[in-house]
Amino acid sequence: MSIRSVHQVLPMTSPQWNWYATQELADTLARDGLECPHCKQLTCKINVVNTPEKSHFHCRLCEAEFLPEEYYAAQNALQPTGVSTLYRPVGENELTKIRETDFASFPTRLFWQPIFYPVLTQDYAESIARNWNSNDENHNYVGFVTRFQVRNEFLSRYDVQTAADRDTLEYWIPAEDLESFNENIVGKIEVIAEFHRGERVTD
Repeated sequence: MSIRSVHQVLPMTSPQWNWYATQELADTLARDGLECPHCKQLTCKINVVNTPEKSHFHCRLCEAEFLPEEYYAAQNALQPTGVSTLYRPVGENELTKIRETDFASFPTRLFWQPIFYPVLTQDYAESIARNWNSNDENHNYVGFVTRFQVRNEFLSRYDVQTAADRDTLEYWIPAEDLESFNENIVGKIEVIAEFHRGERVTD
């Protein structure tokens, strides 16, 4: 099993994930060095510390220790200014409501939808649109991927959440914060992919 496939099937809290993630980062360390999440220096002066519980890393520049998940979290950290590009898989009904706003905002959540889930990568958004939206009768067997930009100053209020592994990252925005979220969208919401019954629609 490849390291990437292990990332996709194991939760980050498992000992197996820790072992494989440590091996992956150790390879990167030997090849290119790692950026310490504490002193922010790209360096090879980092030791791998293997323990029966959880392997971790020790930076000899700042004497700090960090776990693999801390490294990945730091790599995904927001800059205090500027914007971040996010993605959201949507069904036909939600896209219709977005279109009614001239692609400026997302519709209010329903009473049984307490959380709004924008995701961090196009691959993750496409997998949901393809495997779920476009195979669901309630979505008329069609799924779309939207792309948009949000101010980092607003996003910094929320932590990046991991749905299953480091390739399935998302924000959990409470429904009551969606209006503020929409106010911090910069530019228009774009539709960048469409799927019908599990297949990508091409022009």
